[in-house]
Amino acid sequence: MQKLDTLLDDLAPQGTLEVVQAFVTRCLDAFTDRLHLYGGSSELKEHYLELIAKHCSDRPAAVRSVDLGSIWSLLCKILSGTTDHDNASSFAMFHCIVSIAGSLVRLRRDIVIHTLPHLAFVLHRPLLITRRMRSQPGAEQSKLVAGSLRYWISPS
Repeated sequence: MQKLDTLLDDLAPQGTLEVVQAFVTRCLDAFTDRLHLYGGSSELKEHYLELIAKHCSDRPAAVRSVDLGSIWSLLCKILSGTTDHDNASSFAMFHCIVSIAGSLVRLRRDIVIHTLPHLAFVLHRPLLITRRMRSQPGAEQSKLVAGSLRYWISPS
């Protein structure tokens, strides 16, 4: 998938914007609709988040308003709380999420303005990541704080 994106983004000849847009729309639909893709391994998530971040920053004109719904939906699913967590926190995923949101706000403000509630949610969720537990939390506090963290954030 990453090689296809590289071919379409970097080596796409002029006049192929519609083909690139259709490819990205299909990729976003696949990522959003299939649980094994957005609920799968962290490595896979990092790859497709990098693909989306690269697309949003390198070819902002190819991002359509139709794609924003899928992007926000995917980011909301990735940023939702869970009780299962990875052993180590993934800074690459955090960086990709911030890069996607930042690129869309900077480069496609014209279409993002129509989805401000979704943008606010996506920007609010990473702020909750900064919550920490006290040095010796009780079981109740540990469960409460860990349940609000994303799966790619280690509660320890």
